Amino acid sequence: MEKIKYSTVGLFLAIFFGCLSKKENVLYQRADNYQQSFKSGVALFTRERNGVPKVFASAFLIDRERGLFASAKHFVGMEGDGNCKIFFNGKVYEGFLLKLPPVSDVAIIKISGIFNPNDLSESYRFAQGVDVNDRVFVRGIHPHGPAFLEKKIIVPILKGYYQMTWSQNEFVYDDLEAKVISLNKRIKNKELGITAESVSEISNSYIQLRTVEDHKFSFSGLSGGPTVNDRGEVVGINANETAAHFEINNRREIKYHPWDNMNLVPIAEVEKLMSHLANIK
Repeated sequence: MEKIKYSTVGLFLAIFFGCLSKKENVLYQRADNYQQSFKSGVALFTRERNGVPKVFASAFLIDRERGLFASAKHFVGMEGDGNCKIFFNGKVYEGFLLKLPPVSDVAIIKISGIFNPNDLSESYRFAQGVDVNDRVFVRGIHPHGPAFLEKKIIVPILKGYYQMTWSQNEFVYDDLEAKVISLNKRIKNKELGITAESVSEISNSYIQLRTVEDHKFSFSGLSGGPTVNDRGEVVGINANETAAHFEINNRREIKYHPWDNMNLVPIAEVEKLMSHLANIK
């Protein structure tokens, strides 16, 4: 009998970085920039406690002029007052969660204060549809341990911005090729470990993907990032994964299930919220 364990991509990070933050008095660079060698529509959000980074997730730009980003609500609703830092193309912004109807695992976060839209990349466009067997690309910025950093695009936020020079872990940018295998994957929120009232059971239909290669490491932190089609249009928001695991059948044979399964919130769920954003400036 197969045992599948779903993990909400992002909840893992509280533990991951809780272990990193064993030095309680972490001092970090309170600047408005960091090093990034490439431009992208993908951002990294951090939630902090007492000035120390605790939880991280990906996001993507949906409205350049108003400074709006989409992400996963289970991440931004985990703790605190909804404020966060936005790491985007070498600049650091303060952001806050907009109050919207809790119809799905979708959050919209806005840059706080004055900013220059010309400093931001072009907003992502939304796909009009997606089909089974379509080729897509899973994008996001998430943490990797030292054994998994080779040949990766490093985004030095831990050692650079947060000055965690003692840490062997760092963020990387991933752009993983995958194939759509289902358009209506049903998963109850309680199976994902989501208990926050901010996420409703009303919409729990996901797009299921399988990556071309075994990622060999958790997708955690990709939560909230975009999955795009061949034209670069967003088909869904990265939401949760099926963790790698072993299965023993009735003949006592062991089968390995790799880290290659990701579920998305359909981009249509973001479109449902757009009417609530009409008066946001």
